Amino acid sequence: MRPLFPSLHCGLLACLGLVLCAGPLAAQPSGPDTATYDAADARFIKRAQAQTGTDKASLYQTLGFSYFRQENFDRAFLYFNAAVQANPRLYWSWYYLALLNLEDADAETYLKKAIVANQEFAPAYYWLGRYYGKRGMFEEAIRAFEGYLKSAWADPNEYGRTDEVRELLKKLRQGEKTE
Repeated sequence: MRPLFPSLHCGLLACLGLVLCAGPLAAQPSGPDTATYDAADARFIKRAQAQTGTDKASLYQTLGFSYFRQENFDRAFLYFNAAVQANPRLYWSWYYLALLNLEDADAETYLKKAIVANQEFAPAYYWLGRYYGKRGMFEEAIRAFEGYLKSAWADPNEYGRTDEVRELLKKLRQGEKTE
């Protein structure tokens, strides 16, 4: 199983642990009162910036991860989108925007933007290949999976998936359909 939070941001989450545990996210209401969410999130961002000096784009991404983990996907989408608006190089946010929209055409756009932001980001190539395969775009799927294999070798989190991708590529090259 892949880690939910990328190691790049685990340090930030650990630094903000006190804020997260004692702060606004721990006290989030369970109902749809978005004004309360917005006020709590604004307090979190203000407090986290004061304590860590972290830029808003990274804090938006952190909130996106938190809401994703809580399965509050609407709020996660909101914050991942805010993160990439503030800093388009946040490839993890592009990636999570794609995961939140895998059934939509937007997923392709988000995955491509994740790849532009970090050409070595193997998970984006993987899901782009799956996206294309599901839509019968087999040549595109082959190119995406080839990109995946070129970048996955450097990511120990991807070692378990490389065999699966090699099998998918073999089937695609033999003309078999994949999803």
